[in-house]
Amino acid sequence: MRPSACAAALLTLLFSASLASPADAAEAAALKQPPSAAEKEVARLEARLAGSPDPVEALATVIRLRELVEEVSDLTHLREVLLRPALSRKFHGEVRALARLTLAEIEWRRGRRPKAERWIRGLDPITRGLFIGPFDNTGGRGFDVVYPPEAEVLAGQEPDFGVDYAGKDHPVRWRRLPPISTFGEVNLRTLVAPADEVVLYVRAVVRARKATAASLRLGTPGPTRVWLNGEKVFESGADHPPRFDQHAAAIHLRAGDNILLF
Repeated sequence: MRPSACAAALLTLLFSASLASPADAAEAAALKQPPSAAEKEVARLEARLAGSPDPVEALATVIRLRELVEEVSDLTHLREVLLRPALSRKFHGEVRALARLTLAEIEWRRGRRPKAERWIRGLDPITRGLFIGPFDNTGGRGFDVVYPPEAEVLAGQEPDFGVDYAGKDHPVRWRRLPPISTFGEVNLRTLVAPADEVVLYVRAVVRARKATAASLRLGTPGPTRVWLNGEKVFESGADHPPRFDQHAAAIHLRAGDNILLF
């Protein structure tokens, strides 16, 4: 029996494809680029994260993986490597947080904003607040000066948001922060003038459904103090480049609104 025209065409296509596939495979293999130095490093770092690595080593590994985001040509493998430290409870909280942040950045680069925001959501970054400044910090001496926003906190007073204070070179008052990035970053230097050798304060409200223990994590480029509901919970006088989750402090949130002053 003679095959129909459609069947004959199908047989011809299948036969042609079977003849061409070895050549296509060879051509694809020839065109495939060997893994770059960055991609080889990702593979080595993946092996380092196997098992239950030391927290310090794991953190250093994830920091390096985050740097490699700028160097690899294909982010797919890098994303797969980061999923384990992002999701496994075997890893320290700081390691998991940095892995989640890096995954969010990868999804953002790939144009997948909803996925990026889902990774960030679990980190609960502060996205709204007020700031005031600049106050004088010539020679770094301002860190030990109790300026009015700090004095109000120590006295248990609510700030008067309509009052001007004596700032560096001009009066200052509380102002609303511009929209903070999805990743919880804000460059305060762009908001004030002068921006060198100055002290700034940021005020934010953290709302908790019930009283709970929590961890406050932040990264800053210089000396920092943090008060929660009028009590100092963190202080560092170090100067260094800022890094995500650079500092951590154990805190206790009360039910309802909690006032943070940085």
